[in-house]
Amino acid sequence: MLRMLHNPLYVGLIRLPAFEGRPEKYVKALHEAIIPENIFWTVHELIKGRHGQRAQPKADFPLRGILRCDCRAHMTAGYSKGKKKYYMYYQCTKEKGRNHRGEMLHELIEKVLQSLSFSEDQIGKISAYAKEELSKVTTYRINLLNARYTEFNQVSEKIQGLERKMLNDEIEASTYKVWFARLNAERGAFENDIIRLKKDKQTIFDRLDEAIPYLCNLRNLYLTLTLDGQQMLLKKVFELGIKYDGHTFRTPMLNPALADNYLNTKEKGLLIVEQPDDFLRKNLKCTVSGSWFEPLSQFIEKLLLVNSFKSIC
Repeated sequence: MLRMLHNPLYVGLIRLPAFEGRPEKYVKALHEAIIPENIFWTVHELIKGRHGQRAQPKADFPLRGILRCDCRAHMTAGYSKGKKKYYMYYQCTKEKGRNHRGEMLHELIEKVLQSLSFSEDQIGKISAYAKEELSKVTTYRINLLNARYTEFNQVSEKIQGLERKMLNDEIEASTYKVWFARLNAERGAFENDIIRLKKDKQTIFDRLDEAIPYLCNLRNLYLTLTLDGQQMLLKKVFELGIKYDGHTFRTPMLNPALADNYLNTKEKGLLIVEQPDDFLRKNLKCTVSGSWFEPLSQFIEKLLLVNSFKSIC
C-alpha cells in the first residue's frame, strides 16, 4: 500500500525527471487515477520528513520511539540474555542502570488502554448528547469549511505563482522542487479537510456505530494491530508522548476525547497527566467548536484509520 501511495502513476500523474537545468515535474496522465492526488502529496511530504530519522523500532518493542525516561531522555529497547532465556528491556539512553522489563511495560500500557476505554453507559450518553450538539457543530463546520476553501485557493495561487517564477527563471530548480512538494502537501491537507467537512452529518453517527467496538476496548484494538498501527494509536492517545518513572506512566497531554476516563485511570495508579485535574474538563468544554464533539469525532476517525493496520497473524 505504501508503495502505491508513493507511486505517481496511481494518482494519474507522470514524473518527468530533471533535464538541462529544469527540475523534475509531474504532469497529468491520460489514464484514470486510482488514488486521489491530495492523498499522494500528503504522503509524499510525510515520507520526505522521515529521511534522517533513527532506525524504526521492531515489532517486539511498540513503545520504542514513543516512551521516554522520567529524565526526559529517549528509551531504546533490546534483549538481554538471562540464565535460561533472553528478556526484553527498555533502557534509558542517557543514564545507565535505568532499565525496565519490556513485558512489564507492555502489560502496563495494555491496562492503561483498557482503563481509558468507554463503558456501554458512556456510549449511550454520547449518542444521545451527540444529537443535541449536532446543530451547534453544523454551524461551526460551515464556517470552518468556508475558511478551508479560502486557504485552499490561496495555496493554489501560490503554486501557480511558483510555476510562473520557474518558467521566467526567477528561482533555482532546487528551490522550485522543495516548494512545489511542500505547497502541494499543504493544499492536499486543506483538500482532505474540505472533503471531511462536506460529509453528510448523518455519517457522524454511522462512524460512531462503526467505532463503538474499538471505543469500548482500546486494549483489544491495540493487540490486533501491526507495529505501525500500535504506534499510531499510542500517539493519538498520548499526543505529546509518555514517560515512565519506574512506577507509573506519565504524559503531558491526554487526548481530550478520553478525559472522562482519566480520573478512574489515575486512581488505579496507571497514568498521571502532568496538568491540573480540571485541565482536561476545561479542554473538552473549550474546543474550537465549543463542545467535546469535535475532539471525539476526530478521535473516532483516527480509530477507524488505525483499524486498517490490523495484523495478519
